[in-house]
Amino acid sequence: IIREDILKVNTNVNYVTDVLIEYSYGHKESNFKTTLWSSFGDIIVENIKKNIDLKINEGYIQCTECNKLIKPTNNKNKYCKECAREVWKKYNAQKQREYYYKNKDSV
Repeated sequence: IIREDILKVNTNVNYVTDVLIEYSYGHKESNFKTTLWSSFGDIIVENIKKNIDLKINEGYIQCTECNKLIKPTNNKNKYCKECAREVWKKYNAQKQREYYYKNKDSV
């Protein structure tokens, strides 16, 4: 009923959904968005799928750690900058531990 009433004001369901999302998530500080998702959830999900497909078709990939969409700078990229930094720190720490234990036995 709510969806039908709102669509009487403007019949473009995608425009209405975009405006409601912008208001609900951009301007209104509320955790109660059940009515929005109950009324326009199918449209919201389809729009999200389309946006992700567009990004992937433009050459974006998902970070293997946090799943954020990133634009790779070369074919080896598989992490966003933040995750790459953390993975590199862990890698270096592991190599230092290996080096330490390898040299500890020989002394």
